[in-house]
Amino acid sequence: MAPDGIYRAINPLISTFWSEKSFKDCKYVLSMGVLSGTVVAAILGILISLFSYDICVLLGLSGETIPICRLAIYFVSIAGVPEAVNSILSMYYQIIGEKKMTFLIVLIQGAVFPLPSVFLCSFLGIRYVWLSYILSEVFTLLVILVIAKRKKSITRLPGEAPERVFSFMMSSSDPDNDFISVLPKIIESIGSLELSDRQINVLNLVVEEICSDIINNAYSSDEKEYILKLTLIKDDIHEFSIFVRDNAIDYNPFDSSAKKNEAHSLSMTLIKSNADYFFYRRYQGFNSLILKINGDSTSKKRIKDLRTGQEY
Repeated sequence: MAPDGIYRAINPLISTFWSEKSFKDCKYVLSMGVLSGTVVAAILGILISLFSYDICVLLGLSGETIPICRLAIYFVSIAGVPEAVNSILSMYYQIIGEKKMTFLIVLIQGAVFPLPSVFLCSFLGIRYVWLSYILSEVFTLLVILVIAKRKKSITRLPGEAPERVFSFMMSSSDPDNDFISVLPKIIESIGSLELSDRQINVLNLVVEEICSDIINNAYSSDEKEYILKLTLIKDDIHEFSIFVRDNAIDYNPFDSSAKKNEAHSLSMTLIKSNADYFFYRRYQGFNSLILKINGDSTSKKRIKDLRTGQEY
């Protein structure tokens, strides 16, 4: 249960950072997830072991079955630590698209090692059958570490982001990185990204309308600082992605129900009509907007809001 809860917490974070090609943040979130998983699993294991006798009584056991059950609880509690690491890594590989690695972990964790382990431990007697759980999880973790050593990385992430990735952090508390100061840097990056006219037009609208709209309208009057991150990624020859993340209130610039002036509504319509894919979501105090624009004007548009599931 501990890995599942931690996975639900880190999944959106790693997905966001992975999409933004922010690999250092991915590694940090993964390391915190693994550390949290092992600590929580260890604490739960200790608590369960301390109350193993009471658990046996609650299960209605008595006599000679209690020592056997308590030993099984000890084994399961110990196995919880490597199992937490294995499960979190398996979920992580699934997020970043390493399907073969995910399948391998699930296969050896659920079938390849458990059956031989149970067979071997059965020779020690019925009391030690649950020792196979520890062996299976430890062997699975060793396989992951051996593969990671051969690949020279357990995260499967490059050290640095690709060349055609530009990130701009805007903050009202830093005069050198406020909205006005960052604009020339964004304009300078356009040449390196080799964008089409269509992509440049959408980028200009995003910067001038969405970013400024968020800064001017998405913060309450008592908030002293805004933090907004703009990431530009040229994925391949044609596709261009724009990521906007901010710490404002729940605020979707494309929400038609919000009160906006006619010029802004027209700009939002132009962005929508040129975006091939769009979605918005809010998680852990941050709003995230993603737009994908293909250089080919004949591409099919797919616009989606994750809050409502509406696609148009």
